[in-house]
Amino acid sequence: MPSSGRLEAVGAFELPGDLREILAERAWGSQSPLFRAATEGRIVVSSSIADDERLLPDLRDAAAANSYHSLISVPVDAPRDAGRGLVLIFFAEQRSFSDDDLELARHLADATRGALERSELFEAERGARALSQQLTRTGRLLTSELDPAAVLDEVVQQAPALVNAEAGAFRLLDGDELVVTAAAGEGAEAALGSRSPGGGWLSGDVLQSGAPVALARAGGEERLRGLDPMLQAGHAAFLGVPVGGAEGSTLGVLAVYAAVPREWREEEIEALLAVAASTSAALSNAELYQSVALERERSVAILANIAEGIVAVDRDGKVVLWNSAAEAITGVPASVASGRAPVDVLQRSLESPEGARGERLVPIMRGREEVWLSVTEAVMRDPLGAVAGRIFAFRDISGDRLVEQVKSDFVSTVSHELRTPLTSIYGFAETLLRQDVMFGEEERQTFLRYIASESQRLTSIVDTLLNVARLDTGDLQVNLAETDVRDVVGRVLETVSSVEVNGHRFVLELPEEPLAARADPEKLRQVCAILVENALRYSPDGGTVTVGAARRQDTVEVSVADEGIGIPQSDQEQIFRKFYRGSDAELRTSAGGTGLGLFIARGLVTAMGGRIWVSSQEGEGSRFAFELPAAVADSVLRGL
Repeated sequence: MPSSGRLEAVGAFELPGDLREILAERAWGSQSPLFRAATEGRIVVSSSIADDERLLPDLRDAAAANSYHSLISVPVDAPRDAGRGLVLIFFAEQRSFSDDDLELARHLADATRGALERSELFEAERGARALSQQLTRTGRLLTSELDPAAVLDEVVQQAPALVNAEAGAFRLLDGDELVVTAAAGEGAEAALGSRSPGGGWLSGDVLQSGAPVALARAGGEERLRGLDPMLQAGHAAFLGVPVGGAEGSTLGVLAVYAAVPREWREEEIEALLAVAASTSAALSNAELYQSVALERERSVAILANIAEGIVAVDRDGKVVLWNSAAEAITGVPASVASGRAPVDVLQRSLESPEGARGERLVPIMRGREEVWLSVTEAVMRDPLGAVAGRIFAFRDISGDRLVEQVKSDFVSTVSHELRTPLTSIYGFAETLLRQDVMFGEEERQTFLRYIASESQRLTSIVDTLLNVARLDTGDLQVNLAETDVRDVVGRVLETVSSVEVNGHRFVLELPEEPLAARADPEKLRQVCAILVENALRYSPDGGTVTVGAARRQDTVEVSVADEGIGIPQSDQEQIFRKFYRGSDAELRTSAGGTGLGLFIARGLVTAMGGRIWVSSQEGEGSRFAFELPAAVADSVLRGL
């Protein structure tokens, strides 16, 4: 039958093996008399094969060796106007051919043509069904892949099977070159990563023309084998089709290879074009999925590490995202919140009331603690305008509210603390200035003492505020020297004992010998005074206040213990903060004070190189203690 301008053996009946092999291996070209006769539609007869110069020598020799003496060559029209082939009939006897023989040969040619056409139609229908089924399976496999590399690997596996080829390769356009990014079959390993010019032959022809290129004998040309490693591996036939990209561009070339020379049927080319179209769609889907997945991972990473709590709900109001900040702020793990409505998780709705916009304050309970959230809301809508979900962003402003409350309380307290002595000073001064009343010397002295006392009290409050300012700015001046702690504590207690102590009893636990520490005497006195005054203020029912000092290896420890109401565990971590005066509102109101004492005490102790702490049980009193570096005697220093 005709194939690429030649005649190739496609079938044989009762021929000896050597003769069949010669006919199968030899492709008769245009120089052969039998080829020309078939092309012209002429019957050729040979009564004596051995003497017929029109036949090739190896054919004459093989025929003689098998005792064939005559033959007749009958031209046969190939189906689909593919040209003419021929049927060779060998005869064992030497014979002459009559007109009846020639007429019979013509009838044989017509019958052969009819049989071939019917066979072609049958094979075409069966092949089309098989091709359609295989194409459907291939398309389904491709659309199920969401990784671009996996799509290409699947393509080069499925495409050859679809068109009865043995190997496949996909070349991706990279700049001006085509790069083999996926290959299957013989030579695939060597082909992977190889490059060829985008404007060259074979795959370059496909790229430039944007149309299929089908070659039955590409492997027989040296120039083509040099461009294609798959042809170098021994493949013969080549079929390449373009694979489209976005906006009409060409993404690359899909090629299949047959191990032997062959003609590519039209339906096979169409099938490979269909695979290329499926590949283009699958790659677009995979790349879109990868892009969406990457964007989702990026968004999840951002949301997971953002400081604000982020909660997303679907159109049914169920949680689909609960980031780590939301876990920390609410105390609810994402595993517990997922799939539930926020109101079921927090016992508070995060949704804005109808018509409300902007930032809202929402209180929730975190265990037994009330937490205030500042919540903003974004509503997501579908193309029809219906609510498709909501995203809530919130942060914990409990600390901010506490600071504002503390500041407000501080301003109120300081105003009260300042107003009280000012009122007394103003009142007594106004009284002394009255012209209508004559005061005796004793009364005048009493009024002046009150004015002096309240002035001293006012000065103390102002000094406290100045100390806070110095601690905040780092301008506090500390003059360290060897200081007898026993003497400082004693003078503080003498001062406190000279005023009303609300029925308290003092117990001193001091050593008999001097207790030297490296300290600023005035700052040490202030710290001791703050602790003693707090012990008196926060144990209103009286009781014993124990003040002690002792040497602890290379430090000196001073402690003040009372028998008051004690400090809750939750307050013990915060009482040294500025403005903090405890969580018991009633006690804060009754005890008074600015809430700065312990903040100043810690700042002064730290500035002197020491540390301060508290230990307390509710209902059993509190013990404040601080330590300072012990002073080293001059004799010891000289010895060092």
